[in-house]
Amino acid sequence: SHINSTLDCFYKTDWDILSELIILNQLSNIDVNNLGYQIWDDNGRLKNFTLDFSPADSPWYINQKIYLLPENFGNLEMLETLELYYHDLTVLPPTFPQLINLRALYLKGNKLKLLNPNFGSLSQLSTLDLGYNELVSLPSSLSGLINLEYFWIFGNEIVDIPNSVCEIDINWSGEEGDFIYFGSGGNHLCSNVP
Repeated sequence: SHINSTLDCFYKTDWDILSELIILNQLSNIDVNNLGYQIWDDNGRLKNFTLDFSPADSPWYINQKIYLLPENFGNLEMLETLELYYHDLTVLPPTFPQLINLRALYLKGNKLKLLNPNFGSLSQLSTLDLGYNELVSLPSSLSGLINLEYFWIFGNEIVDIPNSVCEIDINWSGEEGDFIYFGSGGNHLCSNVP
């Protein structure tokens, strides 16, 4: 169930999901070892994954945009942090809400239009950045995000917010210095705001 490299041992399922991400998006001249920034735990499970788009020459970035995540992406069971900035993702796979250990999700600058209806299953999330996408609505299951401390939906196409969002225990108007806990500007929220 593991793949060995010269220095480390990786859980095969996690390794194969990253490999499939490369194939699905036709990423050229990239292998799993060099795909963004990765932290693996002592059991060979992917714990943190950063794959931001930028033309900059850095191992933290990729100069090709991704537009799909593998269908079985939710099988990255031990993933705690995921950052995919400025890609062309329009939808998350149905298995995405299975990432129950996810604590921080950064998807700023993609082209997401909708979130999975059961997105609230990601109850361990403390940080959710969905800014600058194309979201038109939010699922009512967001009330399940009971550990959320930072919620950013700035710069989308949202026209209303479900009443269930009020169940999230977040500091809606709080800030520390330049840090703001909630941002929803740049949407179409003139009415229907709970």
